[in-house]
Amino acid sequence: MIVYICRGISGSGKSTAVKKIIPVENIFSTDDYWGKDYKFDPGKIGVAHGWNQNRVVDAMRESKSPIAVDNTNLTWWEIEPYVKMAIHYGYQVIFLEPDSPQWTKFKNDDMLGAINDFEEKNIHKVPRQVICKMVTKWQSTEEIQKKYMDLIVAD
Repeated sequence: MIVYICRGISGSGKSTAVKKIIPVENIFSTDDYWGKDYKFDPGKIGVAHGWNQNRVVDAMRESKSPIAVDNTNLTWWEIEPYVKMAIHYGYQVIFLEPDSPQWTKFKNDDMLGAINDFEEKNIHKVPRQVICKMVTKWQSTEEIQKKYMDLIVAD
């Protein structure tokens, strides 16, 4: 059984990438909490994340596979609850980054080009200043994988 943890800045192409490999009914995003019209309320972000975590654990209890967590997942603390669920329910964790041109710019340290593209491409109209904060928060997937391995060894 496999869970993909999608990672990327808003507008980076992570949702597009995961939809190529996972059935849409097995993709779980906190963004879904806000509905089709995406009426985002920052005061409910904690509730929305809890709601999505509950959906993922329900899918794991039903042994659905593969499944995907399609959030930005910028830092370990955002990912850790999903990884702990995966370990508990016997899922292999695969970290998935986009394969888009804007993500390539980001990975090649073309930050201005990447930020411009993220701003243009994100479907939720995330403001540039928020995208810039995401970029500064980003923890590399290599760092995240190390924390994941440390958790497995400790388990």
